Amino acid sequence: MNIDQLKSLGRDDLLNMFGLETKRDASSLVMPAIGLVSLGLVVGVGVGLMLAPQSGRSMRADLAHKLQRRPTEGASTSASRGSDANRVEDHAGKNAELS
Repeated sequence: MNIDQLKSLGRDDLLNMFGLETKRDASSLVMPAIGLVSLGLVVGVGVGLMLAPQSGRSMRADLAHKLQRRPTEGASTSASRGSDANRVEDHAGKNAELS
């Protein structure tokens, strides 16, 4: 191999002749991982939309209805819990009086 041939070789070719390779930086490892995660996200969303039991409009309407109904259910539940707690306290007080 003469000097002209060595000049025409690239950096990777020269390192390969000695069994070496260039050092990889972090972005060469991270970027493919981000690409695979993004691809999985897109495929998952696509499959989810294709297998959805309802159309988007009816799904949003159902969610809105459930979210609007939930605070009123929570208030009635906490009120009934409060009355249950009062009954327990009354019962405990009556038992204390008997003993």
